[in-house]
Amino acid sequence: MPWFDLKKNLVFYGAYHRDPTNVAIHIGCVPLLLATSLVFGTELPGTVQI
Repeated sequence: MPWFDLKKNLVFYGAYHRDPTNVAIHIGCVPLLLATSLVFGTELPGTVQI
């Protein structure tokens, strides 16, 4: 048995990303993480202030 079973990992990935709880977390949290990253990014040296 190989140490990395691609088929097994793809099946797990597919099942995990169809889970309703995971989908809800992604819908709520990914935009918040993006917004936070953009806000923090404005404080980096060399970035343009909006």
